[in-house]
Amino acid sequence: MGNSDVPVGQYTQKIFTYYGLNEETLASSGVLTYGSNVKEVTTQVSEGTVDCGVIYATDAFSAGLTVVDEATAEMCGQVIYPAAVMKNSANPDAAKAFLDFLSTDEAMACFEAVGFSPMV
Repeated sequence: MGNSDVPVGQYTQKIFTYYGLNEETLASSGVLTYGSNVKEVTTQVSEGTVDCGVIYATDAFSAGLTVVDEATAEMCGQVIYPAAVMKNSANPDAAKAFLDFLSTDEAMACFEAVGFSPMV
């Protein structure tokens, strides 16, 4: 799992809480390893040095890994990537056009193909 100071670790802690698992007990029994970021956890899974890991679906896709289960918003909240046109943008019209594109079915299909959930 990720360290507690990185988002993937914080999401994992919430999932553990949801399932009533005690991280300290798991760690002291030797069944947990930690990564300083999601890429490190992904590498541990990819190299087979761990049995499984909690990572983002997009990282699993990039590493060619198979997602075997997904966390729900109820378990750990929802990861949201906001997008906006900055008020001091040098190219506000192009930025607005790109923002508009991000809301199209074409863009959503691209995002979903690499592991992102549909926008609601």
